[in-house]
Amino acid sequence: MELLVKVHVGGDYNSHITAAMVSLGDAAIRHILRAARDCRDGLNRSTFDNTPDLGTSDLDLENDTVKNLATLTEEELQQTVFGKDEEVRTEIVELHIDKTDFWWEGVFKHTNVHWETAMIPVSVLPQLAEPKPMAKKVESGSLPDLNMTAEQMNAIHEKIACGISHGLNAREIDRTFNRHVTKAQLIRCMIELIERNH
Repeated sequence: MELLVKVHVGGDYNSHITAAMVSLGDAAIRHILRAARDCRDGLNRSTFDNTPDLGTSDLDLENDTVKNLATLTEEELQQTVFGKDEEVRTEIVELHIDKTDFWWEGVFKHTNVHWETAMIPVSVLPQLAEPKPMAKKVESGSLPDLNMTAEQMNAIHEKIACGISHGLNAREIDRTFNRHVTKAQLIRCMIELIERNH
């Protein structure tokens, strides 16, 4: 999602800068929605975020301080110019989010001149569903699979005890069992064996 936002520049410095173009991906939108939902009334959250590109726009951004670039005509888009020259380099750019709005502010590089975007209503953002966690494939030695019978556990305990009595260290025991049990099973068995003997 790309938004065109009105920008206010402090003092007379760089007065030709009137707008910021903000590109928000799904992750950024979710972050803003979550933070707005979790904010208490009257408080805001701030993070460093260099998302806005500063530039100029001849579009009327007085009454309508935020425009969705996807809704603009080709002619309107040509009235908007953004540049990355030395004049518009910024630093200490922060994103602020409260319960109803979000906005950016920063200073121009090598100056103490402050700029900030207009407040953008959280309501302009699409309501995205939270992503579902990806199912992980269970492979031997990577994820816990602790469904073992008592007989299997006792057999492994005996083999571990035998390996230890023959001077095998943990790495050698791990190598011995690697094809037959997961690491989680082996660790559980070794812990239980240690607990039994102490």
